[in-house]
Amino acid sequence: MQAAFDFTEVSMSDSGPVSGTGTFINEAIHGHDKAKLIQAAIGALPVEQRQAIELAYFSGLTQDEISQKSNTPLGTIKAHVRRGLLKLRDQLEGRLRLTNAWKSRPRCTFSAR
Repeated sequence: MQAAFDFTEVSMSDSGPVSGTGTFINEAIHGHDKAKLIQAAIGALPVEQRQAIELAYFSGLTQDEISQKSNTPLGTIKAHVRRGLLKLRDQLEGRLRLTNAWKSRPRCTFSAR
């Protein structure tokens, strides 16, 4: 079942149509397009990576819980999530407007103590 949206302009008293209605419509359409791109990118991941990411981010399980439920070593779950997120970043980087923080993050960081 899909939600129905009424994108007609609404007038507030005699001041005319509400400003920004076009912006709302534009953001709603682009948000839907982004969601489709993200869903397609997640669906294209290898099964292990997709399942680990879906369980962690959409089901709210911790990586330890995923490890226990799937009877898979914790390190393997961490690797699946990390590799999957890197693949998603690579697939979506040129297709979505990503924040500067997301784009400029190095792949690995090490700190000296």
